Amino acid sequence: MAPSPETPSPDMALEDTLRILDGKRVILAAAKQQRPVDKLKASDCRCLAELSDQWWISSPNMTFVPEVPVHHPDQVFRMGADGMYGAFELFKWPQVYDEQYPHGMASPGNPALLRNLQLVSFPIEDEVDVLPVFADPDVPWWHFSNQDFKPALEIPGAQVGHLQPKALQRLRDAVREVSKQVQECVRRHLDPSPDDPPPRVRYLEDRVRFIWRQTKRLQSAVVRLEEIPMSTFDIAQWFRELQRLLLEIRGWLIYIDILMPRIVAPGFHDERHVLPLRGAFTGRLSVAETLFRCGVPVWWVRPAYTLTTSTVILRVREVIPASIHFNPKFEMKHGKYSQQAPTWLEARAFDNLSESVVGQLRRFSLSSQPTLRKVAAVWEAPAEPNESVAEDGSSANAQCDDELAANFSHSAGFEG
Repeated sequence: MAPSPETPSPDMALEDTLRILDGKRVILAAAKQQRPVDKLKASDCRCLAELSDQWWISSPNMTFVPEVPVHHPDQVFRMGADGMYGAFELFKWPQVYDEQYPHGMASPGNPALLRNLQLVSFPIEDEVDVLPVFADPDVPWWHFSNQDFKPALEIPGAQVGHLQPKALQRLRDAVREVSKQVQECVRRHLDPSPDDPPPRVRYLEDRVRFIWRQTKRLQSAVVRLEEIPMSTFDIAQWFRELQRLLLEIRGWLIYIDILMPRIVAPGFHDERHVLPLRGAFTGRLSVAETLFRCGVPVWWVRPAYTLTTSTVILRVREVIPASIHFNPKFEMKHGKYSQQAPTWLEARAFDNLSESVVGQLRRFSLSSQPTLRKVAAVWEAPAEPNESVAEDGSSANAQCDDELAANFSHSAGFEG
């Protein structure tokens, strides 16, 4: 009688089935051999892109990977020729998730990414009709041009003036609309009830104070464009500042109305319907899991060793550079006039020790609003099982959710 085969131990079975995909060649081969699956997990890769030999970026719900905003210590930080900060535009390009400003991930997504049929099979839209409706959704993405400038006739040849009346009216209408929407949102969600304890009342008051401060800055920016004659270069900068504030406030409305209720409800799951939002990078799988179930575009910056034979990899692509939307040049032009874009901060001014980067940049913003977050790479090694997104949504004094990994290098090329 032939001997019966030995039953493999659980440890042997695990060793046989779970292996690290060692190297890009093996990862590409695994993607080619991938079989169709019915459902993805947050750790799976609808899209995967290489960041370095040691780091990869994956998304369970997006078919592209945008450039990660990373400021290299030897570079001077500066504005681009279009009056924007490229990949560091907090509300126009995906950023690292930050618990101090969670509403940033909820700002409407960049059309150059979400409507680009070279990156997505179909434009990413609000298929479930849950997002607030804006009469002119493209105002924050509109590019200022010479035709939008009206020179002041009283100062011939000085190239000083205002935006054309039609352009100003478009901005006014958007500011009026969002100001009214803020008022209605505050009334729905942030008015305290008589039974609320004092800490809850203070929490609500802080939120209301924050959003009205931002709304006031938005209103002041449009008044400045209306009333103060400026050069085209100055107008371009204030025009971009207004767009940032408008996107931030629209994102805040979406966060309070839609995302925060989803985040604080652990049982909510709608991975199938991805909302057309800015989204976020994160170095913590627990954050990726939460944003994935809430329908928020999310990209997990992960160590290479987290890619194993059990990881679903549907496609491997190159990172999409921010230049797909932003002008990477530094010479601002208007007719025969040109000017080098402002240099806002030298790399040596970033101490990365105690004061936040927002605090260091605050004095450089046109409206004293922090326009940038984290100009260094900020993620950490895989999170512990009990880590999660803060259930209260936001805290003025909360620490940033994603910290710099001890073994992560943010030098050029991410070389260790």
